[in-house]
Amino acid sequence: MLPMLERAYNPERKQYNAAFLVSILPPYSVWIVDKDIYVDNMNFVFGLAMQNRAVVSCYRLPSDAMIAKEVVHEVGHIFGLPHCKNKCVMQFSNSLAEAMKKPSKLCEECKRRIRKK
Repeated sequence: MLPMLERAYNPERKQYNAAFLVSILPPYSVWIVDKDIYVDNMNFVFGLAMQNRAVVSCYRLPSDAMIAKEVVHEVGHIFGLPHCKNKCVMQFSNSLAEAMKKPSKLCEECKRRIRKK
């Protein structure tokens, strides 16, 4: 378990910078944190993947099932999947309601993309 880095904390927002947290991870890793996270120009994010690394926050997610769904979503990004318009875990979620509504699995199109890689 990694300690939460206080230098990632933004006292004005009372949140942690997700991009900074991701930047310290080794490749192909996912860090699940219990703090509220953000990226510039957004109020909050459930997770962020970049440079083959991801962070997921359970702060706003009400259940282990929702946390697992967001981990699957961010791992999809790690493996190169973009956001998807289909009924798919890779749908973009801008609210808890949207995150709860999306399925927990990949659609057939995203599965094909993963198989090709």
